[in-house]
Amino acid sequence: MNQSAHRGILAGVLGLTCLALLVRLPGLGRTFWLDEYATAWVVQGPWSEVPARAALNNQPPLYFALTWWVARGVGYHEAGLRLVSLLAGVGLVPAAWWLARQLGLTSAGALLSAALVAVDRHCVAMSLEVRPYACVQLLAALQLALFAKLLRHTTTPIGAPLERDLVGSQSPQTWVWVGWICSSALLLYLHFLAGLILIPQVAWVLLLGLRTPRSQLWRELLPWASAGLAIALLASPLTATFLEVHGHRKMLASWIRNPNLLEWLGAAYSLPLVVAGSLLAWGLDVLDRSTDQHRAEFHQATSDSLGAAALDHSDQERSETSPPSLSRDLAAAQPVRESAEVLAADGSSQASWRTLTHACQSRLQFLLAPAFHHQATCWFLLNWIFLPLLVTWGLGYCGIMTVTSPRYLVTMWIAPLLWVAERVTRSATGKSEWFGVAASLLLVLIPCLAKGYHYRPSTPWAELPRLVARANAAEFQRLPVLYATQLVEAQQLDNDVQPQFREYLASPVSTLHPLSPGRAILPIPNRTWSPTGTTPSRAVALAAAPIRAAGGCLWFGQPLAVDELAELWRRPGEPPLKVEVRPLAELLFHCHITQPTPGTSKLR
Repeated sequence: MNQSAHRGILAGVLGLTCLALLVRLPGLGRTFWLDEYATAWVVQGPWSEVPARAALNNQPPLYFALTWWVARGVGYHEAGLRLVSLLAGVGLVPAAWWLARQLGLTSAGALLSAALVAVDRHCVAMSLEVRPYACVQLLAALQLALFAKLLRHTTTPIGAPLERDLVGSQSPQTWVWVGWICSSALLLYLHFLAGLILIPQVAWVLLLGLRTPRSQLWRELLPWASAGLAIALLASPLTATFLEVHGHRKMLASWIRNPNLLEWLGAAYSLPLVVAGSLLAWGLDVLDRSTDQHRAEFHQATSDSLGAAALDHSDQERSETSPPSLSRDLAAAQPVRESAEVLAADGSSQASWRTLTHACQSRLQFLLAPAFHHQATCWFLLNWIFLPLLVTWGLGYCGIMTVTSPRYLVTMWIAPLLWVAERVTRSATGKSEWFGVAASLLLVLIPCLAKGYHYRPSTPWAELPRLVARANAAEFQRLPVLYATQLVEAQQLDNDVQPQFREYLASPVSTLHPLSPGRAILPIPNRTWSPTGTTPSRAVALAAAPIRAAGGCLWFGQPLAVDELAELWRRPGEPPLKVEVRPLAELLFHCHITQPTPGTSKLR
């Protein structure tokens, strides 16, 4: 590739990166939602408390440490806290281009992959969330690119023809191994379930082992085993945090059912994109065949005037551009023929076990050979897309572990986009390739056109700053606040919890838009999560003392019935209390005890 082509590709990647930034900028300062307020609470405290607060948030500490440092530099506000995710989401565009090149995609396919990542609705959404998912996507893309680079020096590189097997193989540079090991460990420090990216890689290495001669098997697998041990050692400091989070698995899974298989395979439009990309590639192939047929008819019609030399030249040009699939199939069949000759010479009844094993392995290599030729990238992408989905669904179906949200599988979200790019640019040429690029972009933009990007917060989070300002009015300053939190951890309020636990549950009204200082904030569950968890009624009863002392409270969320509130706050042997509930705004209510009992101060 000449220098001008290199400059053109770099300009294209830079332009797509700028496009990604422009697409994401409108959502930079939007109001947070529940989980983002939890992140704001984690980074609100001093540096020494970040790991403990992150563990209370059921997360490892790396992303929160990065956000803590950035927030101290640019400011503790929505845009400042979102900056880490925004930069990671924008950086995913060139990372996707590099990953596509390492996986064997053409220059056009790599640029199309970067373009799809730049405008994809899910990738944009992760770039605007103050959560670790955008960083996970970026680091997973880099980690997987290093993995593909390592495979270039093994017996079967991704996307390489069989003729290169065992020829010119050399040990990869040390920095590639170090980079892959460190990035794999860092993924676990970002999010525990980011380790799912290793499942398709382990499966691929084991599959490569099936094609490796037995005499070389140990030499090929030993570096991978050593690298796996190094990753485990680097991630070992996370063991205590992981066990703590794992102990909460039943509580975390109490709010969601295990999805059906078809629904889970459709996460991030994975299955629809795979099917649509395959159909699009098929249509382009049909279009190319039709074009070739017309070209052949044209050559036949003009053969008398152009002469045989022109036809010979066109045939030679066509043979140079077509993939040598026949030679590869013949090369793949060679071990099978050799094994068959050995068996025929020895006699089938007297064949040794060793010879029979060699024959079976040769036949297995012959069956696997098509998956490692020109279609190796295709098979690897399918492995990357569906294997984590199938594993997590199976664990949930068996009751071992429930992955509560598809967003925990962000390590495979860009794989369907690379699949579409690979399918479209694999064999299409000329006008059909441009048609495929346009159709691919339209395919990814359809959800964006139908639903839009996540620029605006969902209700009721858009109204939260206004509600807090209303609650901070002078007439309500001395009243405690019952905050109906949507965090599932609230069902543990009956248990002995850490001192910061209640602060964490009340993070939306104590961080970026806080209630006035010095007020009692009493978090309660917004609903009954599980039969063994703390119910809203139980939580209100536990908070009765400060409410009785103040003669009432403010309530964030849907209020309990008036008679139920009065009964919860009534002491044994006392007459029923009279409670008035006055709405101040949507989801904000003033609960006023109108009949005070002895020991209760009168209200203004």
